[in-house]
Amino acid sequence: TGSGTGIGPVTVAAGATLGGTGTLAPTGTSAVTVNGGLAPGDAGIGTLSFDLNGTAGSNQLVLGSGATLTYDLGAPGTGDLVRLLHYAGGDLVLNGNVLDIIDAGGMQRDATYPLFAFFADDGVTPVAHGLSAGALVLGTVPSGYRSFVLDYTSTSNLIQLYVVPEPGTALFLAGLAVAACRRRRVRPPGATA
Repeated sequence: TGSGTGIGPVTVAAGATLGGTGTLAPTGTSAVTVNGGLAPGDAGIGTLSFDLNGTAGSNQLVLGSGATLTYDLGAPGTGDLVRLLHYAGGDLVLNGNVLDIIDAGGMQRDATYPLFAFFADDGVTPVAHGLSAGALVLGTVPSGYRSFVLDYTSTSNLIQLYVVPEPGTALFLAGLAVAACRRRRVRPPGATA
């Protein structure tokens, strides 16, 4: 928790985890390479930022092919977040990394949770990330939740997780909508069209 700056690359070895809150600010052509785990937050929900302002080139945050991510999610829209500041396309490299989800309390269906946020500056101006589906894959998820969607496109500066509502809930809501339409169409006795 806090901030870290320095010269030289940072490598998180397999079996180790980079986590907590605060800001990491690599410099020069140094990259942060995660071969172990990435877990924003500090024993709960939190934000871990990478300020890439002092870096040159691309591939500034690289998750190796065996790296995993662990996110705590709470009430809708509340959860762990990785922010990339002064981001340019190619600064983040994901390799089909496994994303494990933990319900930190209050997680709900039919809710969206930002996982990564990308900014052209210090966190004010959103910038498109340019990543595509398949960069992350779901691993362990809370029991009782049947379906999740990793969303790379609905908001160009975010990678988000959408918790899909249960099919029974969707069918129930559709049935209510049909009943409401029919109720409006019933004419009282003696009414003419």
